[in-house]
Amino acid sequence: MRATARTSTSLPPGLGAGGPGYGLSTNPGIAFEDHRLKQADGANWLGLKRARLIVRWDVAVPQNERGANWPAYDSGLAQRTEDWFVNATRAGFTRFLVSFDGGGTSHRPTTTEYKKAVRAFVTQFGDRYLVGEYTAWNEPNHASQPVSSQKAGSEGARYAGFYFKLMSRMCDEDIDPGAAVDKRCMVIAGDFAEPVSRSYFDRYVQYAGYRPRAWAYHIYETGWRRYDSNGNRTNTGANHSAKLVDWFLKATATKAEQNPSGSTSAPPVWLTEQGPRYDKYRKYFPNSTTEFKDARAVEDVRHMLNVVRGRSRIRRFNYYAWYGFAAGFDSGFVQPTDCALRPHYYTYKSRTNPNTPNPDPTPPTSFACPY
Repeated sequence: MRATARTSTSLPPGLGAGGPGYGLSTNPGIAFEDHRLKQADGANWLGLKRARLIVRWDVAVPQNERGANWPAYDSGLAQRTEDWFVNATRAGFTRFLVSFDGGGTSHRPTTTEYKKAVRAFVTQFGDRYLVGEYTAWNEPNHASQPVSSQKAGSEGARYAGFYFKLMSRMCDEDIDPGAAVDKRCMVIAGDFAEPVSRSYFDRYVQYAGYRPRAWAYHIYETGWRRYDSNGNRTNTGANHSAKLVDWFLKATATKAEQNPSGSTSAPPVWLTEQGPRYDKYRKYFPNSTTEFKDARAVEDVRHMLNVVRGRSRIRRFNYYAWYGFAAGFDSGFVQPTDCALRPHYYTYKSRTNPNTPNPDPTPPTSFACPY
């Protein structure tokens, strides 16, 4: 695949105040139209350039080109993917990371199917929006994914590792010779949900083949691990996220990049999804106030930012997500019930874009919010 990102082969510097390593991982694209994120055409209040999209692996393959065993084509998803790129670009995001996943289906693509789907995505979206960074499968070890141990047993990690190997090879061989920009793409390994078992990790590595140029991991800080049921601070799990980060840094340290200079230095780690967990706060503090949960989220985001700042191999930090879900996973900057902007938004902004004023916090009226 011809990677089309402007600097797809260069790695960003380590994280620092307002540094280029920060980003936003979010769906859907309407988030980029929220005036509390979009400052004006070509800019956003968080001062970010990097955005990450999670999308079903076969989104770009039309129905008439699918085999009998393929999931049904979702034309609405294809349009939403287009809208995501358009809206993100208008909000000043120019560096895109795309992570494929099962999208709620149980199908594990064959080599032929996966290659066809990746080619179609690059042709339809990747070349036009200068996508130069990919992960072959988002959270492959998560129970919801067809390549997890729960869905595929020991074969799950083999599939996930092989998809990384396959996509890495496709990037190296330039699968899209018609691309306008002659640069190769970068495929990041892992993209695991925490915690990833050592057995899954080792089997993934066994079948990945290529030495990754970077590894990706998702570590969510959940305040309930550091407070008892009455909301009092406890030492139990106080360094939960730090321990998970350090374990992953150690596990990936020997999986060194093999580059033209012959260097075998430990590869960078990208934390491609992080955030506090309001759904956990609701579960473990069922009678607590909104103010209590917001205070926990502020502390948790501050803790995460401090953890990663002191570890030089961590080169990316993507916050997930803009919107939360009242009935499910909720790490959103925006409260799902009334669309209010939560306080920890300002905690993140103070690190990514500290020298600009804050946006008007009033919820948008130009579209339904919550969406």
